[in-house]
Amino acid sequence: MTIHLLTGYSRGWSRYVPGVATGTSMSESNAGRPELARAVVSNTGDAILLTDRGMAIQYVTPSTERVLGHDASTLVGGSLAAHVHSEDVPDLEATLDDVVGRAGPDRDRVSVRVQRADGRWLPLSLTVTECREAGVDGFVLNARPVERERRVAAAFEELVAQTPTMLTVLDDAAVVRFVSPPVEEMLGCEAGTVIGTHVGEHVHPDDVAGLVRTVRDSLSEPGDEATVEFRCRTADDEWRWLEARGRRTTADLPFDGDILLTSRDITERKERERDLRAKNEQLDQFTSVVSHDLRNPISVLRGSLELARETGDEDHLERAEKCVDRMDTLVDDLLTMARQGEVDPETTAVELDEAAPSAWRMVETGEISLTVRGDHPVPADPDMLREVFENLFRNSVEHGGSTTEVTVARTNWGFVVEDDGTGFDGDPEAALEPGYTTSEDGTGFGLSIVDTIADAHGWSFIPTESSEGGARFEFVTEGGPSR
Repeated sequence: MTIHLLTGYSRGWSRYVPGVATGTSMSESNAGRPELARAVVSNTGDAILLTDRGMAIQYVTPSTERVLGHDASTLVGGSLAAHVHSEDVPDLEATLDDVVGRAGPDRDRVSVRVQRADGRWLPLSLTVTECREAGVDGFVLNARPVERERRVAAAFEELVAQTPTMLTVLDDAAVVRFVSPPVEEMLGCEAGTVIGTHVGEHVHPDDVAGLVRTVRDSLSEPGDEATVEFRCRTADDEWRWLEARGRRTTADLPFDGDILLTSRDITERKERERDLRAKNEQLDQFTSVVSHDLRNPISVLRGSLELARETGDEDHLERAEKCVDRMDTLVDDLLTMARQGEVDPETTAVELDEAAPSAWRMVETGEISLTVRGDHPVPADPDMLREVFENLFRNSVEHGGSTTEVTVARTNWGFVVEDDGTGFDGDPEAALEPGYTTSEDGTGFGLSIVDTIADAHGWSFIPTESSEGGARFEFVTEGGPSR
């Protein structure tokens, strides 16, 4: 015996028999076990009817007798419209017309009153789908008493009310059919402004594809589950990270066959993960310096001390002293970078004509001169700003070549430090990478430290070429251009 599944609509009959593909026969997927098909048909709780295009009943499941009180033999061959209340027939006909040839989800619902065998009118919720397979050309109607529908809906509402996470229902077109009240607390949106909109209007453009792919590939059948993370826009145009567990709803829940997403806010977790990644990257930088940059001067120091002992030549000791100085500078730079990553700036109004000369006196500048222009203060942490100036001044001394003057000046959007030396040897942006240097005596961390301090203040730090051909460093502190 071969019993064909009446699956002319998405996730119709097939959802009751997991593992059976739409349009296959029971004999193909469960050869030699027709009792499975009989068990499904005999024990389905809802009444399921198959009609032709004119609403003539072609087949009913045994459960129809329990729901309507009619024996199957008295229904098959007759018209479904004859059992439907005359006031409800136009709605049923309109629903049948609506599902014909529908390109999207091909099922629809309508509420009608159907007369039982005892003469009582029974309110039913009909799920209507078009069926054109297995030699059938008509409609499949899944009938459920409205009272049962109401009980299921009430249970769903109670579940929603007691669930602190946000519940969202999406149809196959990714349109929001329902969202629970926590959406207001989580995203600042009222449910009414979200229902009926496409999910892509609320999800970050970079995350939409991943969300859609998860729904398409992982949630194709009832019972399938998947977890996906994405950013969602709040009413204040901010982005919050959500983790959503999705599954297909079943006949035991409203929104039969749609996607139910249970979402929770994981923004704080994502921020912790981001901070951890940043600290790990910083640790990798420090490890690289300790394992590479410090190893070279230690090797030179050891060799110089051995030569000094063997020859007594103090020139080797001078070379060793320079290695010690270089290692001391490297350690200071590493500690500075570590400190900037953890300390929040305590800003105050800092006068450039006081801060810059103070930092200048801490650097061996030789014959180079400093010029400071502009009397408008800069909102900055005084200690951090001094470190900015010291590192930039050292950069001009070590890399400026023929530098004769360094200028610090106030601009409309911040301040600038520039020199008249030889400028950058390559891409100015590359000079901000930790460890990048073109000088044998440089550590490669000076400009990276400056960039870290600027970032801690929320400034933009832009390295470029000065009008004299030297190095120019712009700081945008109050709005303006950014790199």
